[in-house]
Amino acid sequence: MATRQDVANTARFYHFNAIGSFQRKRRSSEYFRLVNAEMPSLLFCGPKMAACGMVISIWGVIMLAMLGIFFSANSAVLIEDVPFTEEDIREDKQPPQRIYALYRQVGINCFIAAAIYLAVGAISLCQVRLNKRQEYMVT
Repeated sequence: MATRQDVANTARFYHFNAIGSFQRKRRSSEYFRLVNAEMPSLLFCGPKMAACGMVISIWGVIMLAMLGIFFSANSAVLIEDVPFTEEDIREDKQPPQRIYALYRQVGINCFIAAAIYLAVGAISLCQVRLNKRQEYMVT
């Protein structure tokens, strides 16, 4: 008669397949060997480049998000970076409104650039994780 330990050991190495018959489970190392043999690697940069990309992305997201906030708040210190001409001031019935619209547009551009840096940082994070996984794989 089978004991509970025998049943547990059997359940660990076998499982029911879709048809309902027993099939031996593959070990995780066998599974990863099969998956890596069939799938191309998504690794396209080394560990140092991926880490550098993460650091630069973090810096870019913080800096551009802060610039976007300051431009959206119409900071007077950043007036030199707003692309306006003398016609924008002369032709406007309410002069600050056109300048404020330009401030908002530059702020939106900063937020878009911060989102792009965030995407690059996510890709760099994936590359760092793939490089760490590559270190542990035996070929």
